[in-house]
Amino acid sequence: MDEQDEHTDVHTDVGAYALGLLEEDDRRAFEAHLAGCAACRAELAGLAGVADALRDVRDERTGPGR
Repeated sequence: MDEQDEHTDVHTDVGAYALGLLEEDDRRAFEAHLAGCAACRAELAGLAGVADALRDVRDERTGPGR
């Protein structure tokens, strides 16, 4: 696998990472990648508000009385 393929594979984890859905090993690998990848950091920053909104919706739908 070349460097571009590796980046593409890890890059697809941005959304799952933002939502806290990655398994421990994948989370660690993504965080290591994130430290050196400005593109992934920028995408993650752009997803921050979306991830928070989705968590709020989930909490409303699964909260007490549901």
